[in-house]
Amino acid sequence: AKKHNTKCYSSSALRFSEELKDIDKSSVCKIYSEGPGKLDIYSIHQIEPIICLMGTRAKRVMFTGTFEHPSMIIEFEDGRYAQMYQVQGLKFRITIDNNENRSSVYTIESDFFSSFIKSLIEYFDTGIVPVSSEQTIDVIAVRTAGIEASKKPFQWVNI
Repeated sequence: AKKHNTKCYSSSALRFSEELKDIDKSSVCKIYSEGPGKLDIYSIHQIEPIICLMGTRAKRVMFTGTFEHPSMIIEFEDGRYAQMYQVQGLKFRITIDNNENRSSVYTIESDFFSSFIKSLIEYFDTGIVPVSSEQTIDVIAVRTAGIEASKKPFQWVNI
């Protein structure tokens, strides 16, 4: 796409949830994310907001869960961490520790699909790409490393 100047993007709709829209990304120190599903299918929906909120490249991943309850730690290049876990039936929820050592909990209850569709329409109207290709590649790289790490728990897998 870059070679041929073709604008495109890919994203989980959760990136566009109303609950996460106004978070001051510069104050995010650590993220705890929880949600439903299996690692190979649903982890991308937690990884997407984590990458968006951290705003920096992920460095490595450690799997700390089980097949039934996947969990992993993501270390970022600037030394910050995110931890995510999955349990069937959970709602998507993100807890953010800020640089003042305060935590805020965000349960995703908004109609994030409608927010995503609105963003998609804006993209087609304006040509402005709302998600950088670098972040999309990072999301997929973290997911891939997480799946690899699930085969050797408690060992770091570089991204």
